[in-house]
Amino acid sequence: MTQVDSGITSVRLEQGNAFQPHLRVVLDVRYNNYGGSLPDNIELTGLKGKLYVRTQKPDWFELCVVEQDNDSNSVHLGGNTLIHMTGTLSPYLMSKLEELRNGNDLWFRINQPIGWCVPRQNTGNSFETLNIQSRGSEECKYPRSEWIEHLNTTEFNKFELIELPKIEFPKLPLTEHIVKFTDNARRAFSEGRYGDVLKESRNALDALDAGLEEWANSKPELKIENDTKQNGKNDKRRNYLSILLNDKEKASRLSKIIGDLHYYLSLNPHEAEYKGMIFTDYDAKFVIHAVTGFVNSILKHIENNTKI
Repeated sequence: MTQVDSGITSVRLEQGNAFQPHLRVVLDVRYNNYGGSLPDNIELTGLKGKLYVRTQKPDWFELCVVEQDNDSNSVHLGGNTLIHMTGTLSPYLMSKLEELRNGNDLWFRINQPIGWCVPRQNTGNSFETLNIQSRGSEECKYPRSEWIEHLNTTEFNKFELIELPKIEFPKLPLTEHIVKFTDNARRAFSEGRYGDVLKESRNALDALDAGLEEWANSKPELKIENDTKQNGKNDKRRNYLSILLNDKEKASRLSKIIGDLHYYLSLNPHEAEYKGMIFTDYDAKFVIHAVTGFVNSILKHIENNTKI
């Protein structure tokens, strides 16, 4: 049994001319002399193996089978060759892979690849089972920045994916309610329902307004005036923010920005104010970034002002 050593060197997601995306994997294979009578040159053929993937967590998941692209690769004793392999990703696998990735980096490895070799000898050719051992790195990292860049060149969902900085929302009673709407907005974006992105983002702001008022009413020592409670939504938001931030000017400017954004978010197909405007992925991306950033900032202030 002829033995070679291998190490995975790169993985790249491509669409190419195919209906489904592919993962292109490169194995660096070295034909070492472990003693005995060995042919000077062999042909490697029929290499394949199961490709596994993981995120930052240690658990590996079987993804697909990758197979050698060329009919064969020639390698000399003591030399090495790069084996290019391909695995096909169905829409189901792409969806599961994105669900697993969840905005993180990916790592790939091939579990015990197998194949055959054809020794080049004067007596003729014969197939032998190839014993492939791991050499060097057994896994290859695929940074999320590169993955997103390559993923957006495929036809997966035919929509551009959006990545947001990972935000750890404070653990407050109203957080779960708000996050439900921000999650709905991200889901609507990935499905191309940009009007629903605006709708769910506005729901998140409404939920935050309710939470902000609830926080203020739970603080009797703040002595909130009755006229503050009776004013319109924008005035109430400005007054509550002024108390929360302890800065009237900052609260006034921030409240005006959020009031205008809330008015903009009212223009979605499910509301009476809708006037036939068409919203693009760029509009939806701006909304998600703006609303998520604002929500996180205010929740942090509420958390800090709630601590005893």
